Amino acid sequence: MSLQSDQAAVEIGAGIENLEKTVGASLNTVIGERNRKEESSLTVISEAVGELTESLQILIAQQRDTMTKVQYENERLGEPIMRMIGSIQFQDVVKQRLEALNRCSDHISEVIATTDADVAASTSLAEMNGLVQSHLEQTVTSAIAELKGSRDFTAQGQTGGTSIEMF
Repeated sequence: MSLQSDQAAVEIGAGIENLEKTVGASLNTVIGERNRKEESSLTVISEAVGELTESLQILIAQQRDTMTKVQYENERLGEPIMRMIGSIQFQDVVKQRLEALNRCSDHISEVIATTDADVAASTSLAEMNGLVQSHLEQTVTSAIAELKGSRDFTAQGQTGGTSIEMF
């Protein structure tokens, strides 16, 4: 029995040693597979990040090209637009000044009619000359004020933004 016990102990020891080798080999296989899977996953992730980086660089280059084109077109179109704005402003200023001249002309017509009526009602030459001179001075003063007011109004309208008026 002692011999059988010794043999059983040797067999159990050999079985434990064999089990230990098998478990070690199995653990090495599992760890190796896990490392290979992790390495494979990291390779896939690395490739995906590389592709995303390339795509981002392409997008940035396209955006840079687009911004360059936009800036060029802005500069190219800026001058004609400024000329057009200047032309529109010139037309507006001319219109305002012509309207002021029309108001002056209307006022002068009224003064002439009033002067004509006053001269017809006056009896002496000195009185007629005085009336004509008085009406003439009032008309000139009024016309100057009207034209100056129109010009000042136009100049005040330009202080709100970029002044384009060049005359």
